[in-house]
Amino acid sequence: MNLESDNLAFAEPMDVKLDFILENPKTRLTESVKLATVLNINEKLDRFTLNDIDLSSQTQSESIPAGSLNTQINAKAALDLSSQQLKISDLKIHSGDLKISADITGTSIKDNPIFEGPISIAQFNPSQLLAQWNIGLPAMRDAEALSRLSADFNLQASPTSADLQNLIIQLDDSTIKGSTRIDNFSQPAITFNLAIDSLDLDRYLAPETQQKPSSKAIASPATTVAAEASLFPVDTLKKLNANGLLSIGKAKVNNLSMQGINLKLTAENGVLSTEQAVKEFYQGSYTGSLNLNVRNQEPILALNERLANVQIEPLLTNLEGENARITGSVDASARLQGTGNNPEALKSTLNGQLSFVFKNGVVKGINLQQIIDEAKSIIKGKPLVIDNPKDQTVFSEIKGTADVINGLIVNKDLTANSSRLRVNGEGSADLKTERLDYKLNARLIEAKATETESEKLSKMPVLINITGSFDKPVFTLDVATMLIEKNKEKIEQKKEQLLEKLDKKLEKKLGPGGASDLLKKFF
Repeated sequence: MNLESDNLAFAEPMDVKLDFILENPKTRLTESVKLATVLNINEKLDRFTLNDIDLSSQTQSESIPAGSLNTQINAKAALDLSSQQLKISDLKIHSGDLKISADITGTSIKDNPIFEGPISIAQFNPSQLLAQWNIGLPAMRDAEALSRLSADFNLQASPTSADLQNLIIQLDDSTIKGSTRIDNFSQPAITFNLAIDSLDLDRYLAPETQQKPSSKAIASPATTVAAEASLFPVDTLKKLNANGLLSIGKAKVNNLSMQGINLKLTAENGVLSTEQAVKEFYQGSYTGSLNLNVRNQEPILALNERLANVQIEPLLTNLEGENARITGSVDASARLQGTGNNPEALKSTLNGQLSFVFKNGVVKGINLQQIIDEAKSIIKGKPLVIDNPKDQTVFSEIKGTADVINGLIVNKDLTANSSRLRVNGEGSADLKTERLDYKLNARLIEAKATETESEKLSKMPVLINITGSFDKPVFTLDVATMLIEKNKEKIEQKKEQLLEKLDKKLEKKLGPGGASDLLKKFF
């Protein structure tokens, strides 16, 4: 260490130079520091001024990718111990790509120090800076993500708290404004009120895989580890103490676009709650709430969601990345609760209620009109003439409710209407196995009898079974049941004829009416 100064004189400027080297053999880190300033001290030794502060340091370590990192600090400082005030002006900090400027005033610096003043962080590349500090970042979908960051705010800080007001952050293409405060650094309590003009979260997510896993792949041993990965950082959430509001003008999440987003968050004592709303969500709106309790060994998640007049086709197309199988507007609600910290556990413990109404839509992949025509041709024994080649069914309304019982969705009141069809159905969908088990009863709207089609046949229900998986449903006709339904009257007539014949033959042995009574009991 070297210290060099002018002759000591009170109330006179003195040039001071200081340089030293710190070495840590264990971490192989070397810190070289140089300071030059002009010092002024009064006779009472309670006032100090440092002008033209020029402080530089060089950190050398094998852990630093470039081998060394330089930091430069310039400022002016004035300390008055009698009034307990400190003023640091024209502060400039330059380290790598990071440049910070500030003017800080401190009060009650001995009794209860408070520091406040404007701080400005010039635009820099956070990805490069973190790399300079040997801090790695996970791969993101956009190579340009986290490449531009700047901030301006007014700081008020104490040894236990920090308050940032008039906050303006520019992160890539997003502007964030508002305020935030942290109290009690040892057990932080965070409050915030932030507004973001636009945010594309997809830029910061992990890169998408080339191929989406199928239902079988999700359940295969190769993906068991991924399926069992923790969804919630329980230890962090137990300590989280936060309360705040967040609004976003436009956002994109998982390829879903939305506008007018408002979020209210509270977290304390292991319970996190949110209330969220999206004003414009695929020509409709969304409202919901979430409650996550991590006090116990297994997290408990409760959801209450509602969609109103949402166009389902573009939503599903953006979400799945492929053409949706259903179009139209949807009103839907869900009240669900599950326990666990991985997808499989949540699915198998999920309970609650669902309701939905689809209006003016099309279901693709199934042509009920054609299925009904095929059923009639089978029963009548005549070849089918296809006059509607489209593999879809148009509906004016599809609605129903469902109970969710340990991951099994049970629906008993499915109805669907169109200009020509009436459909009733019931069945189940298993979230754990992604298997379907549904039965549909489809009828054409009753029409007058014609020479080619009897009134009886036009009223006949067409029974359709839906099995298979969520991504590959299988539609089959229940022909056997339909044939029985169609021939009920003939069966009854044959039975009566048989009873009459047997009755006559057995009447002599059993007496009048004896055979008929016996056979009726049997049948």
